[in-house]
Amino acid sequence: MNNFEDFGKIEIGADVRLYEPLPGEKISTAAKRMIALAKEIKQGVAARFNGIIVMANETSVEENIIADYMAKSGKIAEEYESPEENG
Repeated sequence: MNNFEDFGKIEIGADVRLYEPLPGEKISTAAKRMIALAKEIKQGVAARFNGIIVMANETSVEENIIADYMAKSGKIAEEYESPEENG
């Protein structure tokens, strides 16, 4: 069983490969490795980093991947911290 079972709507196959970050790996390192892999295999790369899906391709920029991760992470934190409304 891998941790990509609930990968959602991203179709893994001919156009997208998975990159599995190493334990303790920083998002900046993962982003660099994803971009390098995308360039090497000439196709998209997807990863789940701390439960958040990030994508890269041959023209991706490390800072943009990090910004996407941070935005998604912030949104999840906001949703977790906001009180539930009781109908």
